[in-house]
Amino acid sequence: MLYEFTQQGPSARQPFDEDADDELIRRISRRDQRALQLLMVRHRPLLWKVINRCVANPAESEEIVQQCFLLLWERADEYNPARGKVVAWLVTLCQRRAIDALRRRETYERCKERYAAHSHDERDAWHSSNVASANESAAILSRLINQLPAAQREAVHLIFFRGMSQRQVAEYTCTPIGTIKTRIELALRKLRKAAASIGSSGEEFY
Repeated sequence: MLYEFTQQGPSARQPFDEDADDELIRRISRRDQRALQLLMVRHRPLLWKVINRCVANPAESEEIVQQCFLLLWERADEYNPARGKVVAWLVTLCQRRAIDALRRRETYERCKERYAAHSHDERDAWHSSNVASANESAAILSRLINQLPAAQREAVHLIFFRGMSQRQVAEYTCTPIGTIKTRIELALRKLRKAAASIGSSGEEFY
């Protein structure tokens, strides 16, 4: 219902009678849609300006205007003429809604900033932790490789650090390829065993 006659915008022009605002409110409390329509046409431009001065967002102001008239439709019987004119009541209602919307927006922005800062700190901590772990693992691996016999250490270095194939290592070191394969197999077996031993003693090895 409300959506139906709010689509014409703040500048809409519709014929309306000379009924006073008080009378329109009484009719709205009896669920008179025509009365609500007349009151909207009469005061909507003013209310939109009041709201937009607060939130400085035309689309959001339009949404708040609709919310205020919906609230009016639900609470028209709460209006007390002894406290002031209808338009003053509507302005107060809209100002409160606009302030609430502004507070929600500010709260959202603060939460978003805190979340961004928290996420940044977590990323930094995660990166630092992983860099430290990688450096520690590299140091352990280097220590284990250095404990291998010289021939096995050379084969591991050429294959895993210089990217040679087993055949290239064999040609480079003038060693039968079968011997190179054996050296690599023995070296890897020793490294795995040493790494397992470190893990069981409480250290981590990756």
